[in-house]
Amino acid sequence: KLQEGIQRMAAADFSVRLPVQSKDEFGALANGFNQMADRLENLYGTLEQRVEEKTSSLEGKNQELAILYELTAFLNKPASVEDLCRGILKKLMGILAAHGGMVRLNTPNSDALHVIIHEGVSDEFAQKEECLPLGECLCGETAETGASISWDLNLKSSRPLLLHCKRDGFQSVSAIPIRSKTHILGIFNLFFYEPRVFDSMEIRLLETIGLHLGVAIENQRLVSREKEMAVSEERNLIA
Repeated sequence: KLQEGIQRMAAADFSVRLPVQSKDEFGALANGFNQMADRLENLYGTLEQRVEEKTSSLEGKNQELAILYELTAFLNKPASVEDLCRGILKKLMGILAAHGGMVRLNTPNSDALHVIIHEGVSDEFAQKEECLPLGECLCGETAETGASISWDLNLKSSRPLLLHCKRDGFQSVSAIPIRSKTHILGIFNLFFYEPRVFDSMEIRLLETIGLHLGVAIENQRLVSREKEMAVSEERNLIA
């Protein structure tokens, strides 16, 4: 019986089991054989599923890398802060099929977010939230705490919400911080007409993009300050 079981196992018949008829060495061997058969049957039974999961995971990571490469290449090009924000926002809206978007930045020594650019939202909505105090609504909270938010607007919230975006017809909103190192420069929003809540992997990707955008904005501001200082020095020299 043991030899027959081994032959069936060698032929990839992992359903074979041996009867344990004694408590001697042959009984222990049959019991060990059955445990091995259980293990192999489980491994081979889930092999295809695990291969599909790994393949899907690799495809997702490759897609993330492709998105990051495309957006990083764009951010390395010389452009104004508004053009950088508009370009990134349009690309993200296209990639993630978002119906609207907005970039808000806070100026130094300011306790409010100011709309820099917006796409796919009404002018009325943009005007109502043109100056949003830090900590107010979901977006102000993200800018204050640095914690990303992806929210279904149909859900009830214990926090007071302005809901201007919901009145504009959107069903879900995401708010991602724009960082430069540990300093939060502002946030960007993505709006959807249907419930769309990002998972942890998507949030991590968006946060990475927010970090790259923040560094690009800070670099552009440094370049502008250097130009202003150069002009000031030239004027002083002429004077």
